[in-house]
Amino acid sequence: MKGCIDSDEKGYCYRCGKAGKTERHHIFGGPNRKLSEKYGLTVHLCHACHNEPPSGAHFSKDTADWLHRIGQRAFEVNRNKEGMTWEEAREEFVKIFGRNYL
Repeated sequence: MKGCIDSDEKGYCYRCGKAGKTERHHIFGGPNRKLSEKYGLTVHLCHACHNEPPSGAHFSKDTADWLHRIGQRAFEVNRNKEGMTWEEAREEFVKIFGRNYL
C-alpha cells in the first residue's frame, strides 16, 4: 500500500530532511510490521536516522515513539476522512495495534 504519512517522499529523510538514499521504515515493527505495510504506515529515512545509534529509529525510544505518534495520527486522520468519528478511529487503531501512542 502507498504510504499515508504526509510529506514522506522517497529520496528525502522524513526525520532529518537529508536528500539522498533512503530506507523504508515500518513505523510499527515486530508483529505489527505487516499491519504497518497494510495501512501504509511507513516512512523513508536516511541510514543514520533509520539504523544507527544513538538516535536511529531502531536504537532510540524517543525516535520510535515520535514515529509511533505520527503513525497513529495518520491512521486516525485517514479513518476520519473515510467517515469514522475520531473516537471510532482511535478505538480501531488500539484494537489493531494494541495501544494508544497519543
